[in-house]
Amino acid sequence: MADTLKTLTGDITANKEAILSRMSYSADLVERAFKAGGKWDAVLFYMSGVTDAEQIQSTLLLPLTVYFGNLKWTAETKNKTKAVLERLPVAEVQTETDMDEIAGALMSGDAILLLEGEAACVRCAFKKWDKRAVAEPPTSAVVRGPREGFVEDMKTNTTLIRRRLRTESLILTPLSVGRFSNTPVTVAHVRGIADENLVQKITERIQGIDIDGVIDSFYIQQFLEERRSGLFKQIGWCEKPDIAAAKLLEGRVAVFVDGSPAVLTLPYLFFEDVQSSADAYTRQAYNYMILTVRLLSLILAVLLPGVYVAAQVFHYNLLPLKLFVALSNAVQTTPLPPALEMLFVLFLFMAVYEAALRMPRYVGMALSIVAALVLGETAVRAGILSSFSVLISAVSALAVQTVPDQAESANVLKLFFVAAGGLAGFFGIALGVLFVGLYMLTLDSYGAPYFAPYAPYIRNDVKDGIFRTNIAGMKTRPESIPNVNPKRQGSVK
Repeated sequence: MADTLKTLTGDITANKEAILSRMSYSADLVERAFKAGGKWDAVLFYMSGVTDAEQIQSTLLLPLTVYFGNLKWTAETKNKTKAVLERLPVAEVQTETDMDEIAGALMSGDAILLLEGEAACVRCAFKKWDKRAVAEPPTSAVVRGPREGFVEDMKTNTTLIRRRLRTESLILTPLSVGRFSNTPVTVAHVRGIADENLVQKITERIQGIDIDGVIDSFYIQQFLEERRSGLFKQIGWCEKPDIAAAKLLEGRVAVFVDGSPAVLTLPYLFFEDVQSSADAYTRQAYNYMILTVRLLSLILAVLLPGVYVAAQVFHYNLLPLKLFVALSNAVQTTPLPPALEMLFVLFLFMAVYEAALRMPRYVGMALSIVAALVLGETAVRAGILSSFSVLISAVSALAVQTVPDQAESANVLKLFFVAAGGLAGFFGIALGVLFVGLYMLTLDSYGAPYFAPYAPYIRNDVKDGIFRTNIAGMKTRPESIPNVNPKRQGSVK
């Protein structure tokens, strides 16, 4: 009967058995029976490892067993739970009656206190999670600017945002996703800036997720994307609170997932990835130059291998004479056709990258050196690969890392354009560029055109596009991002 209870009763024995049964008599569930106030039977439950036992000892067990012994608790005491709530030196404390809430509280690291004759328990917040210290993210290093980065603890992450947006208009909506993981998720937006319809749409979509468990924010991202099988990502993410706060002030919505250091931001524009976390803290002229380098590097990374194959197979007569002679001497002993040779070299680079990424750090460094010097040099000298193919692949692999958030899509497109160049030359590459461009123009991220502010052209947003203007010049928020307050700053005196 106890294991079928939906709510607590006045029978402490039945309540205790109901909790034990609900938690499947788990080995890490701690049961501590004692006398509250030296008179009343009480049972304390908490999960070992996720609950702070030292705080329980000092702020709960000690007051209940020692200090409360001086109270005149008699059989006529009507509400012992209320007396405990009024006297316990615990910051976060409340009552619970529902078994679902009690089970969730235990799994979250809270302690549950049952008292004799009470149909409600006392829930105390004693969470104790091991977490990584706040540090600079490895993929978002800056020379100047904040160096704090998000960690795997969601409460720490939302606190980092609170430190930057000290306003009651910052709204944090708590949710829970996952039948077994019950992963805490928080949807954040700035009231008075973000479009409430957009916030409601995102919140409802997260609430509608029915999945066993959520391990990382990427799980949520898959459900939030409009085209889940698309080649290009449609949800932004960042690992720095200053970037997340800046996006919230533009009218975007941020999604925090407990256990993930990556915060999702919506809506998302393609040119966000061309920008960097350090762009806001650099001089405008230098910023223009660096952004140009990134954009050209991304184009070079995607098209260079395909252009090389097309020039070698179909358009060698367009090459300068000296380059043509050098290329002919380099490839005359290679047994593979140009397209297959380039695909093989790209495969070797990806294999070395994956191996170095997953091996121990120092072994991975040694492996990269061996692969670059031994495999590349040996293959070229043996005549299996040409030096030009290795050089082109290396330049492409290096260039794609200038925009690392687009590396996955760029590596796939790289293979596509190699095949297009090998089959139809420059004409095939031109058709491929047209096809990919038209496909990207059809994408839309929660009301924001994927290629905004250039397609469609939004003149007011160009200042915050690829080439960002200085902070003083950004008087209005982006029109491409749905918001209800376009004014960002007043006149500069």
